[in-house]
Amino acid sequence: MLQPCQFQLEEFMDLSASPARTATFRISVTKNDRLALNSAFHAHLNNAAAFRLRVSPDGYTLLLDTEGPFNLFPTDKGVQTRHDLGDLLRKNQISFPASYQAEWYEPWGCWMCQYEGLRKPPAGLRPARAPGRKRKGA
Repeated sequence: MLQPCQFQLEEFMDLSASPARTATFRISVTKNDRLALNSAFHAHLNNAAAFRLRVSPDGYTLLLDTEGPFNLFPTDKGVQTRHDLGDLLRKNQISFPASYQAEWYEPWGCWMCQYEGLRKPPAGLRPARAPGRKRKGA
C-alpha cells in the first residue's frame, strides 16, 4: 500500500523533455578478432566500402581513413576478422571485447577511435599479491 504523500499536486514540477540522444559511433573487437562497426556507425558510413585501418603502437587508438591504401573491407553487416589487430591488442593486454568510440577528427581528415575500456595499470602500481592462507586439515 502506498504511503500518503506529504506534497500537494500543485507542488510537483515538470521536468524538461529529454534531449535527443545523439548516435554514438563505436567499433568493437571480439576475442575471436572480429572487428565490427555498431549499427549507427555502419549506417553513417554506408557509402564507404573500404578504409585504411591504422592502429597506435599501444593499441588504444584506431584510425579509419577513407583514403587508401585500403586494408579494411567490412562486409554488408560492417564486420571483418582481423587477426593482426587481435594479436596486437592481446600483446598490449587490452581486454576483450575491446570497444572504441569513434569521432571524426578534422585535423587528420579521418575517424579517430579511442579505446573505452579500462587501461591496464602501470606495472609499479599493481599491488603485491598476498600469499594465501594455508588450510588446516579436517
